[in-house]
Amino acid sequence: MNDKVIIGRLGAARGLNGELKIVPLTDFENRFDNLTEVEVDGKILKINYVKYVGNNLVVNFENINNREEAQKLTGKLLKVDKKNAAPLAEGEFYTFDLIGMQVFDTDDNKIGKITNVL
Repeated sequence: MNDKVIIGRLGAARGLNGELKIVPLTDFENRFDNLTEVEVDGKILKINYVKYVGNNLVVNFENINNREEAQKLTGKLLKVDKKNAAPLAEGEFYTFDLIGMQVFDTDDNKIGKITNVL
């Protein structure tokens, strides 16, 4: 069972001190506020800071101190534990929670199961 949620993808390195742009993959614009760690390629990375530079979201990780180290992370996905996913309003669902669910018609006849949401 996958217990992680993808919240973003790391973009290009920015500057010389290990900063990377973040491409958010979330509907929650404040998702990165107060974030202290994320999983990248199965490893937990501690976050020094996340800030906005113009329209870009930028992150700096602990122990990533130069452009060359940062460039190795470009294109990698940022993940957090599902338990830390942003809360939803009543009647709202995450797509990842719907995948695999059984589908029934109004007469309770099984139609199939959800395999993808477009």
